[in-house]
Amino acid sequence: MEPPIPLESETRKDSPRQSVAEALGLSPHRGEEGLDRLIQLLARIGGASMAALWVVDRERPFFAAAHGFATRDVSRLSGLTEHALRQDDILVVSDASQDPRFASDPMVTGAPRVRFFAGIAVRGRDRERIGILCLMDAEPRTRNDAVRAALQDLRAIVEDRLRLRSDVLHDPQTGTLMRRHFDELGDREWRRAMRALVPISVIVAELDHLHEVTGREGAAALDRGLRAVALAIQYSLHRPGDCVSRFDDSRFAVLLPGTGEPGAAETAERVRSAVEALSFPFADASGRLLTLSVGVCTVRSESLSRTDLISSIEVATTALRRSQAAGGNRWMIAGSAADPALF
Repeated sequence: MEPPIPLESETRKDSPRQSVAEALGLSPHRGEEGLDRLIQLLARIGGASMAALWVVDRERPFFAAAHGFATRDVSRLSGLTEHALRQDDILVVSDASQDPRFASDPMVTGAPRVRFFAGIAVRGRDRERIGILCLMDAEPRTRNDAVRAALQDLRAIVEDRLRLRSDVLHDPQTGTLMRRHFDELGDREWRRAMRALVPISVIVAELDHLHEVTGREGAAALDRGLRAVALAIQYSLHRPGDCVSRFDDSRFAVLLPGTGEPGAAETAERVRSAVEALSFPFADASGRLLTLSVGVCTVRSESLSRTDLISSIEVATTALRRSQAAGGNRWMIAGSAADPALF
């Protein structure tokens, strides 16, 4: 697993794999009946005592669905699951205790004393590897073609189900998180930040000259512009856990867990410049292109208990309005004595 989320912006390491669990609404604390039934079916078809959908989260791995285990929460990936996650084909191990790659694995030497293992990587919405679908047994077994076929077929069903789940949680027009799911993630991150004593930052962004663009180019062209802006914002987020939602028709809200004011300002400038660099063909007679105004609000760790996501978005929106009043295509930090450099 990657180390815990850093406090300021850093180069991302396989972050889609790490944050996809939250993006899909998967949690070690609550299961989903449909996934549980699929895992039970896998165990019956494979004739194994244990089966699981093992998801790699940015904090720790966990069972999104499991059969034959006492808990959904696991402290770390085993060597068996790491190997299965990294390869394209199904990993089948007839007797892990006799395999030099896995003989010392804690899952082999201790509970649940795995001997037979068969696992295949599960891919998410953007084809990133997000976890493992696997069968396990405490008794050695010879290779079984039926097990391989069951894993391949049920992997396809699980991926289809996760894609459908993702579609429900994402805005169909822009691909960003739906507001309700964004609020749920924000509430979870707020509690996590209070436990870890780290700050949270919120960014609110809106297209400049929205009414002029709509009147000149039409609603269909504006929709294309919004999709392009959403993609630019998403590619500007460099850390696991950062997420963006279409907050209303024209605004986007970005949540930056564990990020103080310097990191938030850096991200705001990346967002602003990424949209400006699009050179989207919304030019008027003056040659003005599609641009963005941005407001930033950072909540220090000692203030988290006195505020929440919604109030922070309101504060960031106030800074956004100041950016727009100053001419747009710039970012401002809420509550600062002096505005940052204007662009």
